[in-house]
Amino acid sequence: MLDFFVVIVSVVDFYFSMTSDGGDTEQLRSLKALRAIRALRPLRMISRNEGLKVAVKALFASIPAMANVLLVILLFLLIFAILGVNFFKGQFYRCIHENEALLSMVKTRSDCYDINGNWENADSNFDNVLNAILTLFQIMTKDEWIPVMNNAIDANGIEKQPVYKNNIYMCFYFIIFMIIGSMLIVNLFIGVIIDNFNKIKDSEEIGENWMVTPSQRQWMEVQQIMLKKKLIVASKTPENSFRYL
Repeated sequence: MLDFFVVIVSVVDFYFSMTSDGGDTEQLRSLKALRAIRALRPLRMISRNEGLKVAVKALFASIPAMANVLLVILLFLLIFAILGVNFFKGQFYRCIHENEALLSMVKTRSDCYDINGNWENADSNFDNVLNAILTLFQIMTKDEWIPVMNNAIDANGIEKQPVYKNNIYMCFYFIIFMIIGSMLIVNLFIGVIIDNFNKIKDSEEIGENWMVTPSQRQWMEVQQIMLKKKLIVASKTPENSFRYL
């Protein structure tokens, strides 16, 4: 059916391309875009590979559970975002100037304007909750999170020039968030998919039936385990010591 749809779209597009001028052809770009559906052809492998079919079923079955995990992630993002706003609001600004000698004398925002410098804010900041959530999401992806942590460590106060390693202990805020946000919570997505994969795999092997009681299903699982076990022949130990040796 997928191949049939792609071919029909291609034939219609070819027909209009041959029977219309260049102006009308430009209007058929949306029709040509439908031919991109041919990229879905590899999905036909799913119907031919049972293992791949189970994996795709598990992926789709995990979507509702992923929504619950997403709510947990948003909750932790909101908690750490509020903490980040309290710690670093308005403190990621710094003076930008070509002359390093003059820049070393800058202590506040007014000093920056006195030397005709630019008082600029970092792209990733904690000035409000929304910016904090976006910054924390960037940290969760492990993309350029080290510069954000360095800006937090150098923060010296609102409208004050950052000082190198002003508060080194602020790194614990980011380390704790990396452990909870990047390592623990993100792996919950993988856990949800694996759990659904095991359930669907068991249902494919044993079979799902509304007439089967839990005890009957347990008996079927035990039978499946017994069929997979290999019997070991136990030999009788000789009573004679020489034969035993």
